[in-house]
Amino acid sequence: MSTRTQRWPAMTGLILVLSVALAWGAGSCPAASRPNILFILIDDMGWMDLGCQGNRHLRTPNIDRFATEGMRFTDAYAPAPVCSPTRAALMTGHSPARLHLTNHLPHQDRFTPEKSKLLPAEMRDHLPLEYTTIAERLRDEAGYATAFIGKWHLYKGREEKFAAQAQGFDINIGGCSYGGPPTFFDPYRIPFLKDRREGEYLPDRLADETITFMRQQVKAKKPFYVALWNYTVHWPMEAPEEFVAKWADKPKVGYNHKVYPAMLETMDLAIARVLAELKKLQVEEETFVVFTSD
Repeated sequence: MSTRTQRWPAMTGLILVLSVALAWGAGSCPAASRPNILFILIDDMGWMDLGCQGNRHLRTPNIDRFATEGMRFTDAYAPAPVCSPTRAALMTGHSPARLHLTNHLPHQDRFTPEKSKLLPAEMRDHLPLEYTTIAERLRDEAGYATAFIGKWHLYKGREEKFAAQAQGFDINIGGCSYGGPPTFFDPYRIPFLKDRREGEYLPDRLADETITFMRQQVKAKKPFYVALWNYTVHWPMEAPEEFVAKWADKPKVGYNHKVYPAMLETMDLAIARVLAELKKLQVEEETFVVFTSD
């Protein structure tokens, strides 16, 4: 049996964002000194699944360009590189072990202690409300408008008292206990996400919601913090057929089907629209953007 620590190059972005929260966490600071923050989190994406990480087969040109033009963190470690622990750490700045959140939530059958090969650590089934989150700090002490858009996965079942709107976010769109969506196409059947247009693709919808929120805050001249935490590329493997068809004749090069590359490509395009909107709103130079995966 071997033991290894999972490396993830962009996780140090957490340090950047939490540092910003601390630096601008005083209610008396002028609006001009409070940069907007857009935190983009991708779900279940592999370390080598971007062109900027050396992948020559998958298409992510917009994220690659963003990485080239920005600052890359290449020497950091993730103590628990899976869904819920990552999200809890990003919300609070605490390690998953300190939070007693070191595995997926909710505990499905294959994650129960009885079926584990090793005796697992004692674990909570939610992110406790007593921990101060970055959203609470920015909203309550620095006057930010805050929005959570996407995958929350920090409580079990229907215990919505632990949902994003109870952890410092003014609005919560799609953030519930789900680890993955029932489907990536409308009707989504995701709590806190109203159906809008049958057949609509989830990454596009989350990008639209992000853009709408940013426009509202820029118009109101209010600094914003948006957590755009995508469900992509979590199971189920689903993507628009026109993108899947592009990969029909491509060599598999280790991928077990053609839908995964299509999911990454559509995600890349959705993120590109959000980044383009920052420029259109003329707040590109006033906004910190952090991109990482769990």
